[in-house]
Amino acid sequence: MAYHWLKGRLPFRDQEEFQAFLDTYFTVVGLDPGLAFSAARVKVEGDKLLQRSLDPGLSRRRLSAADAAIIALARRLEAPIITGDRDLAHVARSMGIEVVWQ
Repeated sequence: MAYHWLKGRLPFRDQEEFQAFLDTYFTVVGLDPGLAFSAARVKVEGDKLLQRSLDPGLSRRRLSAADAAIIALARRLEAPIITGDRDLAHVARSMGIEVVWQ
């Protein structure tokens, strides 16, 4: 979300307002060694899933480390993912994770 705010895609006046929104509506989970290792496994498996995709727009792509961490966290929390990112959505769905929006 911070990336999208910094790119001007979210309507917060300043960093303080944005931070207040995050503190009110989100819980931030830290990256621990177990989650990092799970994300690495997701990255390796996700790259293979993308490579095998029949969609030429996906078959040349690779999963980002951030997307791999999101999938690993969704697995840990048994939570759906909200994303507009095609790579992330494809890999998440292929791994049995619900994608709420794409």
